[in-house]
Amino acid sequence: MNVTIEIPDRIAAALSSKGADVPRRVLEMLAVDGYRNGELSRGQVSEMLALSFYETEAFLHQHKVERVADEREQIASILKERAKGPFVAFDPSDETFFNEIREESERMLQAEKD
Repeated sequence: MNVTIEIPDRIAAALSSKGADVPRRVLEMLAVDGYRNGELSRGQVSEMLALSFYETEAFLHQHKVERVADEREQIASILKERAKGPFVAFDPSDETFFNEIREESERMLQAEKD
């Protein structure tokens, strides 16, 4: 998709005064915003900006982009951490286990907000 935006010449000149590529800057800002809001995945940012995995990692780090993980990602992270410890079998029908994970996830999300 091609997108055209209109920027007054005076502002475009100011944006490109230090040799910046204005269309690239706009594309990068869109990628950062989309990733931060969870609309784009890391892979989509990589594809959008034609960057390798490591270049994308550096780009996101450089722009201090931290996307807030949704509940599913938080639970996956907790399960991954727990998997590093001793193996614990659980009954999939046991709601207590999942409630504990959900509560732990909520605590982690709240801690990130504070």
